[in-house]
Amino acid sequence: LDSAQTATPAPTTAPTVRSVTTPLESMTLLRPFDNTRMRQSSATGLWALHDAADYAGAEGAKVSAMADGTVINCADSGVFGAYAEIDHGGVLVRYANLSMLYVIRAGDPVRAGRTMPEEYDLPAHLHLRIVVGDTAVDPEKVLQNGVFPDP
Repeated sequence: LDSAQTATPAPTTAPTVRSVTTPLESMTLLRPFDNTRMRQSSATGLWALHDAADYAGAEGAKVSAMADGTVINCADSGVFGAYAEIDHGGVLVRYANLSMLYVIRAGDPVRAGRTMPEEYDLPAHLHLRIVVGDTAVDPEKVLQNGVFPDP
């Protein structure tokens, strides 16, 4: 037993804290995240999971990036209105139902809390979708925890 060696444990690294800020001044939930059942959209008539959360917002309300990141896509899809997809270090967030996007473009860096420019079946609102890896996660849980999950 004197010659037996115990392997030296590999050092562990603590997960990086990736704190988030709220994208709207007031986060009043209109429609919760639900990736368990299909529902028919009154706007499009299509059946889909609602793997995002919708938050009330006044017309023209300022929407801020939840964390530092890089814009990877901006478009106007019709269904979601104008939207921006931002990579927040392996966490992809879609900020949808914005009113304009001419001030940001793919490749632009964004800073946490910085304003971005602004679904037809709801009043003015922010459609917020967060994806980690290939899995949509509940924005309410991210906001409650105050951090993005590790990718």
